[in-house]
Amino acid sequence: MREAYLADRTNWLRTEATFAEMLEPTRQNPSYVSDYLRQIDDVKAQVLEYQSQLNQHIQGMEADISSHLWVSAEFAKPAADKLTQTQNEVNTLLARVLRVKEGFELLPLESEFADLLDEEDQSDVEAAPQ
Repeated sequence: MREAYLADRTNWLRTEATFAEMLEPTRQNPSYVSDYLRQIDDVKAQVLEYQSQLNQHIQGMEADISSHLWVSAEFAKPAADKLTQTQNEVNTLLARVLRVKEGFELLPLESEFADLLDEEDQSDVEAAPQ
């Protein structure tokens, strides 16, 4: 009986309405965001340093392999492929770090006057006659 009642759409109460947005983006403390950005810059610097060292290693690898008598020519191709794969992974990591930084830069920030406004609002509430 209950399922039949609920299945019948004529028993449904529907009201069309538009509602104002109730939520606002959370505003972040600027000092926290700047600290996060500094930490992201540190990671970015580490990735760039590794990328630079990797590029130098790749450039010097061919000369190193040809100068060593004990390294066979068959070693060069797999080694170069593996280093290229590592280079691609580092580039992907760097792109992710840059996207994270862009995301933090886009965060909405609290106004520097937000604390003053909150204090004034609080004093108005306390001073209001009861």
